[in-house]
Amino acid sequence: MSLGRSVLLVLSGVLSIAFGMLISIQPASGLLAVAWLIGLNAILAGIMYVVVYFESRSLASSLALGLQSPYQTQASPQQNGEHVVHVLHVLPALRIVLSEYG
Repeated sequence: MSLGRSVLLVLSGVLSIAFGMLISIQPASGLLAVAWLIGLNAILAGIMYVVVYFESRSLASSLALGLQSPYQTQASPQQNGEHVVHVLHVLPALRIVLSEYG
């Protein structure tokens, strides 16, 4: 584990302990804070789903038109074909994820 991840893990633990102590001292405020966190999480997840939806549509349409994908680097035609094959393997998995959570 890298140093940055261990620092984040320790920081997460300290914040969890502080939040737990705050909830035990003032349960009503803690309940309100949890409700806000759940609401913000739902809003952010919804925004991310919409962004992924539009990115996947633009990627699929650019592949259908034979245009270069924004995820590809400038390469020889032979390498471009390899990249398209890799992107085409990712699209069904992305479709499954979007259908399960969308």
